[in-house]
Amino acid sequence: MHDEQHMSYFSMRVVVISDTHGNIERIKHVLRFAKEIKAGAIVHCGDWDNTLAIKTVASFGIPLYGVLGNADISPQMVDAVREFCEKSDEDFLEFELDGKKIGVCHFPDRIKDIDKDTEHERGIIFYGHTHKSKGSWAGKTRLVNPGALARTDQPSFVVYDTKLDNVQFIDVKV
Repeated sequence: MHDEQHMSYFSMRVVVISDTHGNIERIKHVLRFAKEIKAGAIVHCGDWDNTLAIKTVASFGIPLYGVLGNADISPQMVDAVREFCEKSDEDFLEFELDGKKIGVCHFPDRIKDIDKDTEHERGIIFYGHTHKSKGSWAGKTRLVNPGALARTDQPSFVVYDTKLDNVQFIDVKV
């Protein structure tokens, strides 16, 4: 009991990636970082590009949550996301981690439909597609694009701290 009470004061760190486009080298780089900071979850905002990318992320043993992007159209991708993710959706994923409401989608225009949904008040929605990191607010909902790990001159990802409700953008050296 004492340990459970003590643990509740610690934050869960969630590593958020997007648009990895099969770049296994950068995926592994970020996952080694995730292991180092003892991340409690990995969130992927779509555009994995191939099943090897999903299997690589899953092989690190950190719970994985993800959606599909426009580069993930094959039936094998749908099956792999379902098989290797704790929770997944083809379009918009909603779940709770450490008491925080989290939404995940690939396309930023999908968020417009969500903004009107009061269920997401004070939550956070991660999205991808643009290959540019960005943080903003829609009412009481935080919107975060972690950027991309591939097909960009400025690869980046995000670490979300659930207790501090803090988002840290991290650039990946190329």
